[in-house]
Amino acid sequence: TSSVQKDPTVTYTLPGDYRVLLTAVSLHGCRDTMSERIVVHAKPASSFIASDVCLNDQPINFVNQSLGGNNYLWTFGDGVSSILSAPQHTYQDTGVYNVTLIAQTNYCSDTVTHKVQIFSLPVAAFTLSDTAKCGPFAQFALTNKSTNATGYTWNFGNATSSTDAAPDATYTTAGIYQVQLVAKSNHGCMDTLSKSITVYPAPSAPEINIDPAEGCQPLTVTLSANTNNANSFTWDFGTGAAPVTSNSANASFTYADTGSYTLSLYMTSAHQCTDTIKMLDTIRVHVVPKASFDTIINTAGYPYDGIVSFLNLSKNATNYMWNFGDGTTSSEINPSHTYEHINTYSALLIASTGYGCSDTAFETFLVIKKQLYVPNALQPDYQGSSDLVKVWKPIGNGLLSYHAQVFDKWGELIWESETISDWQPVDSWDGTYQGKPCQQDVYVWKISAVFLDGSVWPGMTYDKGEGGGTKTIGSITLIR
Repeated sequence: TSSVQKDPTVTYTLPGDYRVLLTAVSLHGCRDTMSERIVVHAKPASSFIASDVCLNDQPINFVNQSLGGNNYLWTFGDGVSSILSAPQHTYQDTGVYNVTLIAQTNYCSDTVTHKVQIFSLPVAAFTLSDTAKCGPFAQFALTNKSTNATGYTWNFGNATSSTDAAPDATYTTAGIYQVQLVAKSNHGCMDTLSKSITVYPAPSAPEINIDPAEGCQPLTVTLSANTNNANSFTWDFGTGAAPVTSNSANASFTYADTGSYTLSLYMTSAHQCTDTIKMLDTIRVHVVPKASFDTIINTAGYPYDGIVSFLNLSKNATNYMWNFGDGTTSSEINPSHTYEHINTYSALLIASTGYGCSDTAFETFLVIKKQLYVPNALQPDYQGSSDLVKVWKPIGNGLLSYHAQVFDKWGELIWESETISDWQPVDSWDGTYQGKPCQQDVYVWKISAVFLDGSVWPGMTYDKGEGGGTKTIGSITLIR
């Protein structure tokens, strides 16, 4: 910009370093020039924010939002000042205060003023209808005498509360409680007052231990009550017998009969307060089953492979667990079991109910086998893995005595054995006679045997294609 005025005025809108040039011209056109440096410094922008608060919510934090300043002067309107950048201040009284902030640099300054209001507090006050009552149900009337308040929050110390102006406080548990009133003004300012009240404990039993509450007859129940403020106890066991009174909260009783029983406890305190706890059908006594069974071992027929049938004669049971004495079990009602070995076994039956009542029965018995099988061929030169193909060996079990013979086709005895071990045949014919191999041919076997139960082996049973019938004599084909 420029000017032809003799004494112009110029306004610089931006800070900076400016050079002013003056050219003087005479009437004759002569000229002279001079220049001067002008520095325009940046002006700070003063700004801050602060909230209106209640008298008891101080100090106030003044947030300085000024730009460009490096020194600050605060005046809080109550005669107190500060040179901090972002000070805190506490007012001693309510009211509206003019707060001024001067932001300064080395050359310039800027000023801003805002109003801050300090709100007065409400006064919380209330009275109680009583300071103490007897429980378990106790109600206290509360009279609100607060001033400068528009809202109320009550905390009764028992996890309940109210926003009514003058509520009732109700308690169902004995104890000492702090009743707290928070009075709130229309500006959100609050004042708090607490008072103590006492609810005297009526007799109570927060926990009654019943050990056990359910079981099998006869059932002895031990009762142990954890009580408060009780010095006299009367137990009614629900059987129709006279209740029992004592100064102990513990008792014991035996229920002889099955059924459900209602248990009652009557309590009296030193202040003659009373309370009753009635537990409907709390005691349950269940019937005990009677375990019993018979074993059915039918060895009359042949063959007999060790099958034992168990006839369950138990009463009042719904579940059964059998242990057959050989490592196997069953949960059938009337099971049958095949024993692998000849032996004396003890079978165990546990008969139980769905309530865990049980009874046990056992029986010891002998299990035998009645089996004898006679092969009809052998091949001594057989190259396979089965050794039984290479020899002729009767397979049996449960034998008390045994006599096996092999004859050639002319009726000459060429091999025999009576040896048994563990009730089974031991020896086998390898197709030789007097150490020499016999020729390929058809030979005759003959066997007599008696089983452990004294019965005689009836012989091999053949189908119609093999002549039919049961025989103690038969043919052996020697293959070479």
